[in-house]
Amino acid sequence: MRRLSILVVVAMLAGLGGAAGSVSPAGASNPCGATGAFNGTDSCTYTTVGSDTFAVPAGVSSVSVVVVGAGGAGGTGGTGGSGARVATSLDATGLSVLSLFIGGGGLSTLITPPSSGDWEGGGGGGSAIDPTTSHRIIAGGGGGGPRGGDAGTNADGSGDGAEDSSPGGGGPNGLRGCDRTNCGNTGWSPSFPAAAYPGGGGGYGGGASGGAGGSIDPSGTGYAAASNGGGVAQSSTDPSFAQPMAMGGNGSIVISWTVLPVVVDNQAPTVSVALSSPNGGTPDGTNGWFKTGPVSGTVTANDTTTGNSNITSITCTAALNGAGPQPLTLSAPVGVGTSPTASGGFSISAQGSTVIACTATDAANNTSTPATTLTVMLDSVAPTVTCPASQPHFVLDQSGQTVTAGVSDPAPGSGPVSASVTANVNTASLGMGSVQLTGNDGAGNSTAVTCAYSVAAAVRMYLPGDASIPRGRPIRISFALVDANGKRIPDVTAETANLQVSFSGGASVKATYSSRAKTFNTLVPTSKTLPAGTYSLSVTSTTASIPIKPTTVPVKITKGRRSRGTIAQPAR
Repeated sequence: MRRLSILVVVAMLAGLGGAAGSVSPAGASNPCGATGAFNGTDSCTYTTVGSDTFAVPAGVSSVSVVVVGAGGAGGTGGTGGSGARVATSLDATGLSVLSLFIGGGGLSTLITPPSSGDWEGGGGGGSAIDPTTSHRIIAGGGGGGPRGGDAGTNADGSGDGAEDSSPGGGGPNGLRGCDRTNCGNTGWSPSFPAAAYPGGGGGYGGGASGGAGGSIDPSGTGYAAASNGGGVAQSSTDPSFAQPMAMGGNGSIVISWTVLPVVVDNQAPTVSVALSSPNGGTPDGTNGWFKTGPVSGTVTANDTTTGNSNITSITCTAALNGAGPQPLTLSAPVGVGTSPTASGGFSISAQGSTVIACTATDAANNTSTPATTLTVMLDSVAPTVTCPASQPHFVLDQSGQTVTAGVSDPAPGSGPVSASVTANVNTASLGMGSVQLTGNDGAGNSTAVTCAYSVAAAVRMYLPGDASIPRGRPIRISFALVDANGKRIPDVTAETANLQVSFSGGASVKATYSSRAKTFNTLVPTSKTLPAGTYSLSVTSTTASIPIKPTTVPVKITKGRRSRGTIAQPAR
């Protein structure tokens, strides 16, 4: 017999309530046929001579078997041979029902003429499982004891043991022991086609005890003698003497299988979502934001602590910036469909806030609920900082002045920390200046820009206060360059050529500088035909060496004589 490996399959019971755990298979149906004795869980014992069946339980793919051939009967002067005992395992994959036969013990026959008073033992019958198949298991019956005990009959009808004074082995294919006139009590008719049941034959009796039964292949099958041969028969010359108690023992078959506790899985897998890069999965920005993308991670589903079923699927979605969830494809999935632990990778490169939601389903159709979520915030775009549209101008020594730039952050993103940033300016010297302003967003990205400004001198202009100027007469004015505090700026003689006074009712004129008074003076002509009304005078500079804050004052032109008036307060 070829060696058969023992396989164990746990039958899964679906639809049972309660927590996952070990459950005994209560109320298992009886697979032991008509005569087998069922122990209620995991074995059948057959001792009734004849045919029977074994129904392979659902989910069982391997069974352990012990097949014992019947013993030969004893004869006068010797015992019967023992049947063969074969212990092995049988691969039951794909099998639903096994056909069984339990051999009967050999019988002793009174030798004729009866006056001799001697008994000869008949051989025992063989026991078998599915004897006509390639996976057959057969244990031969033992040979009968002397006098005249025969060997088991060969399958082809030959090899019937001769009467002898010493025991001998049965034929290699013998199935059951017989004497010269009667076969052992096998339950089979002597006309049964023995050729269909190859197997080990019983040894035969001659002048001594019968030999033990054989099996198809004693090596590697747990082959042994069963010690069930009949004892020495009594001798009697009484023709009416009943058959002695020298019968061989019947054969038997024991089939057992492993029943493991059934694990009922009604627990969903656990799901975890973890980030791995960049920076080991730790945000490299502020307020939980990543500044560097893409952001990668792993989704892991685990059923080993619940039902220990294989993970059949992991499903994830990604919802970006409050929009509806979209499928998120996992890369390089491992263990899905083959293991209670499975995983897959993901990568997020979209700007903004992405909510990842994942569920897993196991082989028992349990799905994790609610979904496991993780929010990934990515903003790798720096904010925009914008200088003022018009260049700011300040007066010399004007304190507390600032330049303000606007800050915006492209959507979707973390948004600017503030809508604007401000920096103080230095007005201690005339000319151009600049400041650097830095804007930040909520993720820690920043942008720095340089904004320019100018520092100019103020003009203090002296004009007739309440007076009016008759047309045709010049307007006499004087003005000084001062700082924000009204202090005249010294040494501005060189600016004489660069300053001009413009009259909205006529032409522009130059002014002369008085170093003693530190003022500029000029006469602005007016036309005699100039319509009466209010006009403006302004002082500007044609160079940037000393910037002048543009200054304009009104002047009234009349048709009559000029009236005297006070000097107007200097314009700044």
